[in-house]
Amino acid sequence: SLDTILDSLGKQLVPPDFHQASSGSSLFGSQHSDEEAEDAIGPSPQPQRSPTLTLRDQRTARREKELRDRKRWKTLRDFVDERGIEDELDAIESDRNDLDIVLGTTDSYPENLMDTVSGIEKSLPGKAALPPINAIINSQAQASTHMANHLESLASHYEQMAGAMRESEAGEAFSQDDLQDMNRDTEELPSIMAELEEGIRSIESSHEQLSSGKTALSQHLELLPDTLRDLDELGEIMAEMLQCQESVEADADEHITTLHQRLVTLEDLHQRFVAFQMSFDKLLVEMARRRQYREAAEKIVEGMMVQLETMAEEERLVRVRFNADQGAHLPVDICLCIENPPTRWEVLPWNGEVMEELPDIDYDLIVEARERVAGVEDVVPGNESL
Repeated sequence: SLDTILDSLGKQLVPPDFHQASSGSSLFGSQHSDEEAEDAIGPSPQPQRSPTLTLRDQRTARREKELRDRKRWKTLRDFVDERGIEDELDAIESDRNDLDIVLGTTDSYPENLMDTVSGIEKSLPGKAALPPINAIINSQAQASTHMANHLESLASHYEQMAGAMRESEAGEAFSQDDLQDMNRDTEELPSIMAELEEGIRSIESSHEQLSSGKTALSQHLELLPDTLRDLDELGEIMAEMLQCQESVEADADEHITTLHQRLVTLEDLHQRFVAFQMSFDKLLVEMARRRQYREAAEKIVEGMMVQLETMAEEERLVRVRFNADQGAHLPVDICLCIENPPTRWEVLPWNGEVMEELPDIDYDLIVEARERVAGVEDVVPGNESL
């Protein structure tokens, strides 16, 4: 994460020579002072000593204390523009708050819908206590059938009595059996009438039950238009909610796209910081390599100067002996250069260039940098190790 790489940058020390102006040329292009330039290119007071070593001794005392006190050193994080990171994080937080506000406009929709639906359910009429219509109809059918049978019996009895009356008026005498049958039928009339009256009462009771059920259903039907009106209003509300929700989704998508772009920016910053840290590690390794090259070149120069000085001294002694042995026998105006000493040589930077000055880097920092660089190059195939 970004915090992790920033913490890592905050732990990696930067030697002071990498960012402070120094007497010599530095990594960031500081130049020599006039006095030191003269020391670098002028005649050496000690031909046996390297000019580079002389310059190094001059600045060592001045920087020794500072180099030991690492608590005062800067870190890689000091070279990072954290203000830009904070601005980007503030922008992300602002966009996130705006997204929360947009999404919050529909937070109450589910609760409002539930409350509205619950109110409609409560406004519905309770379940009507309807009579058992099928049982009542079956009972009426049975009663009607039973009454119809009784009425048929009464009609048959009436026809028999009417026929008997006509026969009696005609002077025909009835037998004892006929009289008994007529008397028996007459005696059954009260019970038949009672059953008919009972059937009538049963039918009237069923009629009252059905009428009561009809009244209850009518009352329920009177309440249903209000419920339908509430449902229509709920449908309109839901349509408005759906339209608003679609608008919220569109706005949320825009905010999410913006947030994604900002996250991509942070990821790019993370990659840049990782590359910055790796490049600095490679810079430390490169400075160590250059120092190794410079020291090797200095050794060659020092060896050449010692060899040239030795050769010059040997040549001087040879010339002194020659002049001592042969000078008295030669005219003074012959070969005037015979008295000249041998040429003394001094190896100096080419074309008057300023000697390269490299930043001082502690060995442990170089070792750590090499380990980090080697670790990354082991993971990425194809890279060559330093």
